[in-house]
Amino acid sequence: MKRIIIIDASPRQAGNCKVTADYISTNAKDALVEIFPLRDKFVRPCMACDACKRNEVATCVQKDDMTDLLPRLDTSDAIVFLSPIYFGQITGPAKTFIDRLYCYFHPKYPNMSLSRKRDKKLIMIGFCGMGDAESYKNYLRETVSALGVIGVCEYKVLLCNQVNEPGSCMRKPTFMRELNAAIDSL
Repeated sequence: MKRIIIIDASPRQAGNCKVTADYISTNAKDALVEIFPLRDKFVRPCMACDACKRNEVATCVQKDDMTDLLPRLDTSDAIVFLSPIYFGQITGPAKTFIDRLYCYFHPKYPNMSLSRKRDKKLIMIGFCGMGDAESYKNYLRETVSALGVIGVCEYKVLLCNQVNEPGSCMRKPTFMRELNAAIDSL
């Protein structure tokens, strides 16, 4: 059975990220799905202390909600990362989460990564109200490049544009087709 972790980086309790996370959880076949809603978690910023570089597994000296998630990320088969686009970028909590993945980076290991499972799939999904969709998709692709450190080797980027109302992404036929195809590829 596949293990999928969904990172929901929206501050909204019932926004497009939440309804999409729930939809994926319900529709992912033969998968154990965990949703990690950043809005409900305590994740401190990376301190750049490099204490993690003394270890041979991805760990962090900070004790917060990332502590228990790190080993589950390491053994997951797929990750779905959901974030609204605010002022052209992913949310602050999303960026803080990504920064905390620094504990996987280690120059002396293959691919400079402590990740034990190096064939993870990723779906990066952004939601925005307006703006240049192609620029946002390119930005999300660049963001994905940082996630190679946790063993991501295959990814898809989806953008759901012009969704100002919570849950309105489910009424976008093109997005739903792309989302279903992405779920099937996990």
